[in-house]
Amino acid sequence: MIVGASVVVLVVVVVVVASIVDDRPAERIPAGAPLTGVDTTGPGGRPPTSDEPTPPDDPPRPGAGGVGDSYFGDLGNGGYDVGHYTIAIGWHPADGTIDGRTTIDAVATQPLSRFNLDLSGLEVTSAEVDGRRAGVARHNTELTVTPLAPLVQGSAFTVVIAYRGRPEPKAFAGVGEVGWITNADATFVIGEPAGAATFFPSNNHPSDKAGYSFEVTVPEGFEVAANGRLVAEQPDPASRTMTWRYEQPDPMASYLVQVAIGKFAFEESTDPNGLLIRNVFPAGRAEECSETFARQAEMIDLFDDRFGPFPFDVYGALVVDRSLGLALESQTLSLFGSNVIGGGSRTDEVIAHELAHQWFGNSVGIERWQDVWLNEGFATYAEWLWREHAGDVTTAGIARQVADRFDTSRRTADPGKADLFSPSTYQRGALTLQALRETVGDDHFFAILSGWADRYRFSTATTVDFIALSEQVSGRRLDELFDSWLYQETVPALPS
Repeated sequence: MIVGASVVVLVVVVVVVASIVDDRPAERIPAGAPLTGVDTTGPGGRPPTSDEPTPPDDPPRPGAGGVGDSYFGDLGNGGYDVGHYTIAIGWHPADGTIDGRTTIDAVATQPLSRFNLDLSGLEVTSAEVDGRRAGVARHNTELTVTPLAPLVQGSAFTVVIAYRGRPEPKAFAGVGEVGWITNADATFVIGEPAGAATFFPSNNHPSDKAGYSFEVTVPEGFEVAANGRLVAEQPDPASRTMTWRYEQPDPMASYLVQVAIGKFAFEESTDPNGLLIRNVFPAGRAEECSETFARQAEMIDLFDDRFGPFPFDVYGALVVDRSLGLALESQTLSLFGSNVIGGGSRTDEVIAHELAHQWFGNSVGIERWQDVWLNEGFATYAEWLWREHAGDVTTAGIARQVADRFDTSRRTADPGKADLFSPSTYQRGALTLQALRETVGDDHFFAILSGWADRYRFSTATTVDFIALSEQVSGRRLDELFDSWLYQETVPALPS
């Protein structure tokens, strides 16, 4: 995400360990192991929330009302992992209300007597677990579901929540409104960090990725854009509505969900490798938008070379007919405001930033919000790579200019919730990567970036994981480098 009055500053937060040397897990990748030995399958997704096997006599107990994130204690929930969401929404533009029905396929990671979902404001009209009516209770944004019979650890189960009402966005410091945003006769979603709960029930934390299906019914004359591929448009002449169906089978964090409704023009093309580029522009401004996003394929080609193949089977931009102070990397469909149209080179940097998130932040996700520099620092560095490619500047030159211009005297790793969107997350995060590049050399540096994108594809990771991989690929101990750049307030000098 990029946040700021002119879409300039970045978002997110960082990591993790109070000490970078002695507190590392013993099973970290050993320094010096060859790159060819890197396991590229990744850890297979989020680890279970229950660390120990359940004894046969372990009684059912409630799932936790959070995942233990020190910045957002009320986000996410314990006791289960979600595999797939099916979000069905009927939208009524006259009053801005929706009728929703979300089906959640999950697996219990402990014996569950009840469990929580995150949902804000909307009225729940029914709840079922495995086809049987379930009890529900509300407390602020926590929806507690009690099945008729306890759930056994390791068992798959299906939850269906029906709800209705007018989704209301929530204010979030440093960003503004997040969630389901209504704009005249249109809607769109700003999900980061907690906006998903305003329009569907979920395990609303990036550590629990899942696949998604969308079924959005709107009056004739409106179009729908959502994550993934459009698979069907089903008209209903009797009600004069159209149901748009999208599929996003690749794992996705809830904050990256996008559902937009409005009067849109769709533009499709392919990049040189056959990737479908699907852009969604305001009707009547398609030509201007097309010119603004004309270098998307070139950017994808550059990042394919630097980071490895694009991780998804479709990508594009969603431009809404409203000026925004941010841009957001919704998975496969990045969100931009109309103020980017015709914006020139600075707009190209914003476009490159959100594109790079598809590798870093979306495919490789964060396990906790403290690690958000792994999203934003990497995407900021990708901007510098694009500038280097498109002009007569170098990333080293950009880094030295940035070091002089920005106050990054806060820790990049675990900067504190109040500094989630500070330059230390974005600019110092990118400076950390430049310092790594100048320390290990270009061959090792780009092998680290592509190895990171490959090893943790469709999964989640932490700063400690990145440090371990950097040491493995480079064959060097990098404690001093990462400690000074990530964990100390004093900004070190870039390597000469």
